[in-house]
Amino acid sequence: RCQCPAGFGGPTCETAQSPCDTKECQNGGQCQVENGSAVCVCQAGYTGAACETDVDDCSPDPCLNGGSCVDLVGNYTCLCAEPFKGLHCETGDHPVPDACLSAPCHNGGTCVDADQGYVCECPEGFMGL
Repeated sequence: RCQCPAGFGGPTCETAQSPCDTKECQNGGQCQVENGSAVCVCQAGYTGAACETDVDDCSPDPCLNGGSCVDLVGNYTCLCAEPFKGLHCETGDHPVPDACLSAPCHNGGTCVDADQGYVCECPEGFMGL
């Protein structure tokens, strides 16, 4: 029986092998050889060494005004409480008394309650909604 060098296999070491021959990627991930090692390149919405983990697109919770976040693969949707609507449940006739409870502002922004929900006051160098 032959002792094969790295990269070869078979009874007489006649078969060239790729590191991807023994690497299994999940959830549609594709194996690529990088610097001699097998690496899984994951599809959108998945992460991990073998693409085994569904990314939680609801963390941090993007839904406002009591909306519930539903995690999808590579996306999310907000189920809005009445009377709110919009991608993040950001519009409606009667704002929740403290829309800032969900801490919707990022990068050090300060949340201020407003008539239709909230406004983020952004630090210097940042801008947004």
